[in-house]
Amino acid sequence: LDAGALQVSFPSGSGKSDSYVLVTNGFGAISRGKSYLLTFDAVASGSNKTVQAFLRYRDSPWSDVSVRSTVQVTNSRKRYELTF
Repeated sequence: LDAGALQVSFPSGSGKSDSYVLVTNGFGAISRGKSYLLTFDAVASGSNKTVQAFLRYRDSPWSDVSVRSTVQVTNSRKRYELTF
């Protein structure tokens, strides 16, 4: 992976259809009503892995600040841009 990249992996799935892994990354203060652009590259070890991205408060009340956006990641690296 490139410098500064985040690798997320786990040995095997639970076999349940609602399994997920939660990854967070703090990047500063956010405010309702403002627009934010999230840009990232992603590649998966298999095809059609679902990634859901959204903004939420880090501390209580931990509520979402944006809608949740979903992208399908494949085994080919691709750049994604999501506006919140």
